[in-house]
Amino acid sequence: MAETQKEQLKTLEKDIKLAFKENRYEEVSALAEKIKAINPENRLVVKLLGKIEKTKADLEKKNKAQKAKEYEIMLNKLYKEKNYENLGKLIQEFKEFSPENKTADKWQAKLEKATKPQEKKEPFYAKWFKKTPARTGTGGEKPAVSKPAAIAEVKEPAVSKPAIAQAEPAKAPIGAPTEPPLEPQPDKGNVFTRMFKKGAEEKETKKSIIDTIVAKTSDEKVKETKRLKAEKIKEKAKEKEDGIGFLKFARTFAQFTLAFIILSAGFFYVQNIDTENRVLALFGVEENYASRLHAASIELEEKEAEKLDLTKEINQYKKGYHNRYEDAINSIIDQRLNWTNVIEKINEIADYVYERNAISQYIKYSSYSFDAEKGQVTVSGTLSDPLGKNLTKLAELEEAFKYYPSDKNVTDDMTESYFYDIKELQSLSKSYDTKTGKYTSNFSISFALEESAEE
Repeated sequence: MAETQKEQLKTLEKDIKLAFKENRYEEVSALAEKIKAINPENRLVVKLLGKIEKTKADLEKKNKAQKAKEYEIMLNKLYKEKNYENLGKLIQEFKEFSPENKTADKWQAKLEKATKPQEKKEPFYAKWFKKTPARTGTGGEKPAVSKPAAIAEVKEPAVSKPAIAQAEPAKAPIGAPTEPPLEPQPDKGNVFTRMFKKGAEEKETKKSIIDTIVAKTSDEKVKETKRLKAEKIKEKAKEKEDGIGFLKFARTFAQFTLAFIILSAGFFYVQNIDTENRVLALFGVEENYASRLHAASIELEEKEAEKLDLTKEINQYKKGYHNRYEDAINSIIDQRLNWTNVIEKINEIADYVYERNAISQYIKYSSYSFDAEKGQVTVSGTLSDPLGKNLTKLAELEEAFKYYPSDKNVTDDMTESYFYDIKELQSLSKSYDTKTGKYTSNFSISFALEESAEE
């Protein structure tokens, strides 16, 4: 390669790196064509064009993801507003925009479910609260519950009342067969006539004192017997009524307890488990606790994804910018040496040894010095390796300073190296950093920016 072409190639490489750094990609493409005309297999051009393609692909992917999020926001808004007509149109548009995205299918399912007429189903626990229809008699009325004979009121017989009014015959129920009224029975006499079964029309005679005492004693015994019998019947009836009442209370309490358990379980389900709000939506309630929690979880995942994207962008902006170089650069400017170009080249060499070194910071340069008389630049720094292969990586770093950007294994590669007269690189120490989990070694390397006159 002629000397003129080498100088032209150097100038073009310098221009193309500056254009790439300032994101002037069209100019990079144009300069790449000029460099290929001189050196078709130039590694710098291949590397820069690859980075441009990757950047464009990442940008396109990011724009598509942002557009998909905008679609989802609009779909959610139309769904909440129940604007199902426009919702269906937007879902179709979303499918055409991103056929591989399955979110549109989920929204389509939600739309079909929302627009499908739903039948109100009777809850499974309703049968416990249905009222049992009352049994009816022949006339459709509730049959009269006859009191047991034991509870019937015991009436004392009337003793020698002067006159007894004839009882009015009870009215027969409607539809019942009619019977002729009973004729009034004649009075059968007093106690003695009933006791000795005498006729009702026995003539009144004078009663002796003995007869009066016997009759009175007999009446009192009958009354006492009937009273005791009635009290005993009432006590039994009361005990029976108390037992029936307790059973009714126990049954009512059991039904109430079961209903409370069922209602509690149902309330817990519709509030905490039903994430799609299928039950409360029937009553016009738009969301429950479970649906809000589910929506918050989805929103949190989206925020986490946005956080990752922002972190990645921040790291990309940080790439190539080093605050610790500021003091060194200011001193370099005073010495009228193009330190910016030197630092850019040594960072590029570090990226060659460790891919994406600007992010991971495996190789860090800490100090710079320049011997104007000898034309030697000395750079000191640290090399950190998580696997402890520090010596291997230091050897690769020394080789990179000698040959990069040319490939030493390709004899036809005429690309000139960045630096010359490389002094032997020394590793001063090796230690393990518990914070970073890496093995760290210090190093110092010296090189010249131009070829020596002796060579």
